[in-house]
Amino acid sequence: MSTELAKVEVLPPATQGHQLVAMLRPEDIEARFRAIEVLKAKHMRKGIDADYGVIPGCKKPTLLKPGAEKLGLLFQIGSGEPVVEDLGNGLTGTTRIVHYRVRLPIVSLQSGQVLGWGVGECSSEEDKYKWRKIECREEFDAALECDRRVKWRTGQNGAYSLNQVRIDPTTIANTILKMAKKRALVDGTLNVTGASSIFTQDAEDLPQGVAGDAAAATNGEAPVRPQRKSESAPTAPMDDAAKQRELEELCIAIATANKAAVVGEDGKWILALTSDSRPPVDRAKDLCIRISSFTAKDGAIVSGKPASELTAKRLDVTLGTARRLKGTL
Repeated sequence: MSTELAKVEVLPPATQGHQLVAMLRPEDIEARFRAIEVLKAKHMRKGIDADYGVIPGCKKPTLLKPGAEKLGLLFQIGSGEPVVEDLGNGLTGTTRIVHYRVRLPIVSLQSGQVLGWGVGECSSEEDKYKWRKIECREEFDAALECDRRVKWRTGQNGAYSLNQVRIDPTTIANTILKMAKKRALVDGTLNVTGASSIFTQDAEDLPQGVAGDAAAATNGEAPVRPQRKSESAPTAPMDDAAKQRELEELCIAIATANKAAVVGEDGKWILALTSDSRPPVDRAKDLCIRISSFTAKDGAIVSGKPASELTAKRLDVTLGTARRLKGTL
């Protein structure tokens, strides 16, 4: 069967009352969907920074902006002049709310005719545009109660907390506007091309645990039951190189914070990190050696080493300690 997009033949319009209805042949519709599938398989990349992403809990991949642009090339459609609506100007605490709604026409590149519309919104009240990690503890203490929070997350070593403060939305107003336009582009592309049976949208922007239910609701499906821990597939183990990279990144983050402490298994504080004028990368190298200088078994002090020189067992112990330490910041 040919994978090329067939030229769509329109049947003579039929009259229904005062409306004219142009019908496509089923084989023409089949050719269109086949062309989308071929484009997805051969010319689209999977990944959160690629053409489409796969979100846990969603049955269909979520279409991203680069993928929408490739669909536009396939069907020779593009976006017209956006209609922007400013819904902001409210206040939360001491911070102004930035909120945009964008209506975007999808037009034919050949005729300029408007084929459909997409709608997208973005607001500084969305979690990823509302909060950021603190630069130091003093910044958290100085913030108003309404402009700071403690966020709990779960990781490989259990629950841990993060101190966060509000982002000044005026510094990311352009980002919020572009995100609203991007969402409108994806929405309009799916509407005009009929690709909603293959892709969903915006699932990557939803909080963890919400994506599956929201995508199912959009498609008129029952929400996906969360997978129990006992049912989940085993996670592929990290190799030593990946562990070394994570350990080095954790040490840089810890050193940048300037305040930290490590507790040995015996309950004693064996490491206290204070302000240091050297660059974080240099401090991180020393910090990695100091964290690796004790064993989790009895807290005994041994010879510390950089991440690249640790044995597999010591690397696991040191990485676990660094993760716990990062969670206390």
